[in-house]
Amino acid sequence: MHISFFILICLILVGCTTSHVTVNRYPVLPQDLPSAYIESPDPMLKNPLIGQVLDVRYRVKHLEKEKIPYLLILKVIYKNLEEETISHAVFNEKGSFEFSCVNDTYESTGGILTYRADLTTFDGEVIAAFKHKLWFELITFE
Repeated sequence: MHISFFILICLILVGCTTSHVTVNRYPVLPQDLPSAYIESPDPMLKNPLIGQVLDVRYRVKHLEKEKIPYLLILKVIYKNLEEETISHAVFNEKGSFEFSCVNDTYESTGGILTYRADLTTFDGEVIAAFKHKLWFELITFE
């Protein structure tokens, strides 16, 4: 009796998925190149990428698939307090994209300080959001 009740609850919870957005930050370093481990000739070793990559993943819940397309808005604040906003159209139920801050951008900005990703309708309704722990809105004076 208890096992069938537990299985029923699990099936209900699995069927009721929510829309969500996740963002993970990864460093980009020369030692991360595969050729660094196997000592093969690689032109990237002479001029390697240095910086950070944001891996943004999203999933739209079943009931909201009718409203596709969506807009994924990524706001990035760099360590020099410059802000950049990237918009990515979403046509699928789930997917991902990468935002790179490498080489010249990384050196001029100091890298990524904080970020926020919002999955919205084209009308501006937020479906799902992800905020970095240090996220803040910049206050600008003109």
